[in-house]
Amino acid sequence: MIDLTSHTELRVQQLAEPMEIFTGFEGKNAYAVETSEGETLVHALEESGFFGRQILGGHRPLSLSLRDPSGTEILKARRPHYWFFSNMDVVSPEAGLVGRLKARFALLGRRYDILGPSGGVLAQVRGSMLRPNTFKIMHQGSEMARIVKHWGGLGREAFTKADRFHIEYSRQSPSRELALLLLTLAIVIDLDFFEDRGRKRSGFSVGNRGGLGGFSGRGMGR
Repeated sequence: MIDLTSHTELRVQQLAEPMEIFTGFEGKNAYAVETSEGETLVHALEESGFFGRQILGGHRPLSLSLRDPSGTEILKARRPHYWFFSNMDVVSPEAGLVGRLKARFALLGRRYDILGPSGGVLAQVRGSMLRPNTFKIMHQGSEMARIVKHWGGLGREAFTKADRFHIEYSRQSPSRELALLLLTLAIVIDLDFFEDRGRKRSGFSVGNRGGLGGFSGRGMGR
């Protein structure tokens, strides 16, 4: 299992999809995970069906394959189809179930629970409507890390859905398993809350998937 605990900051960059920009068809998402110095540690690739992406949109079932630079799969994350609160299992080929990421109801914010393989809560995630691009990871009542969506530049923000996130640790490094769950969480946040916005920026949006409390309906899952 890959060890990310020596890094105090990681950058998760969604890769732009030229064909999606020109055709309007929802493509498979891809991400590069880099250190603050620009070294690529992990590639994450979506695995999903074409019709699921076009018809179900953000509620589609999908898998994420996380691979090291050599192409070896180091982690698999699976999300079933959902209507209200998304739920993703994260599995390692070596260790089996690493944990789960469960979206929870929040009236005026965004919330996830990060669960261990036995179902215990390892950390909780809080996102305020006043700071919609910031998600704080709380452990035993104090902030241990945060995931922040950063401005990608005028051209990128206007014409693509290629989002950029930073994972920043505010205190001692998490366990190896929790670090992997936080990495996966950054991608889940993009899928749940920002993917539809990117499609609308590009001028292509199939239907209106508006949800509760002003949310896009993403992250409100099973």
